[in-house]
Amino acid sequence: MSNNATPESAYLWLDCDAYRGPAGAKRPALTNLGEDASFDGFDAFGGLETGFAIASDGAATPKQVMNYRQAPYKVSRAPRTDTITFKGVDTSKAYLETITNGGKILEYPDGTVEIQPGTTEEFSLLLVAREGDKAGAYYSPRVTLSTPPTEGNVDGETLAGSDFSIIALEPLRKIYGERPKALTEADVVKVDADGKPIAGGEG
Repeated sequence: MSNNATPESAYLWLDCDAYRGPAGAKRPALTNLGEDASFDGFDAFGGLETGFAIASDGAATPKQVMNYRQAPYKVSRAPRTDTITFKGVDTSKAYLETITNGGKILEYPDGTVEIQPGTTEEFSLLLVAREGDKAGAYYSPRVTLSTPPTEGNVDGETLAGSDFSIIALEPLRKIYGERPKALTEADVVKVDADGKPIAGGEG
């Protein structure tokens, strides 16, 4: 068998959370990514029915010319697009603000609360995944719903909630809870809390 496979460096995420913050928010300190983690200015969505999924697109299109046939002559690349999908089932603040989509939450004299959805809104999104004492995250300071939230069936079997499809308007960054063992200090660029290189921190 191969000597290159290292199961201890692979992840099988067993727990996760999603958090919503204001649009353009600075990346929060991620010192604690555990089950009890909280992040200033961010609200947790709560229950996620089947976790979350991330899809990336940015197709390369080969260009050809008549008098060159060995390979594509040039390649054009579409902008990278990251899409995050999950189903929120808790009526948390993050959930309610997201289904409102920039609209209003109205409370009537009879005590009922009505969602008056808007047409567009931006916010920041933090996703955290865990496996035992291992953790990782994804973060974008600016995202928006790519489609209106989809409500599920009312059938006595399906958890009530909303399917969210979210598109990152600024790059979705993948974050490891610690430096992977495959990397040395020479492989990374040391940065400050704002992501700016520290003098002498070049890898």
